[in-house]
Amino acid sequence: NVNLLDEYDNIFILRTMSKVMGLAGMRIGYGISSKEIIEFMHRIKPVFSLTKLSYVAALTTIKDTEYIEKSIKDGIESRDFLYDEISKMKSVKVYKSYSNFMLIDIHDTGYTAAEITREFMKRGMIVRDCTSFKGLDEYYFRISICTLEEDKKFLEVMREILNE
Repeated sequence: NVNLLDEYDNIFILRTMSKVMGLAGMRIGYGISSKEIIEFMHRIKPVFSLTKLSYVAALTTIKDTEYIEKSIKDGIESRDFLYDEISKMKSVKVYKSYSNFMLIDIHDTGYTAAEITREFMKRGMIVRDCTSFKGLDEYYFRISICTLEEDKKFLEVMREILNE
């Protein structure tokens, strides 16, 4: 929350703009902080921390507020749909998310995250094995929120793998 900047002088808030603007992979975002921290960051940042293409793409896209608002709305709808549908599956637990990805617990499926990752890969889909994440074990994986059409395909594949 940007209001925390008024209370604390040691906060640096980061936001990505890549997903919302359809520029994933370009690593576009921004930071908000105190004047002192921003000045320090400018001293240590690499000279070419953003490519010319990324810079032009960000400037062009950020002007299209209608597109940005639609992207946010569509993303929220897809995320909520995906959460509701996965919640109906008996053998998994999905964690509520406010981001563009979801964590899924598969302890009761008979699969490890490595095994389920392989099953998805056989079907042309990539999910993230979370075995190496601190606090999680070999029964968690993560998915990214995609378009509604892609999310429906994910659900179809997941039901097939889990026989649900």
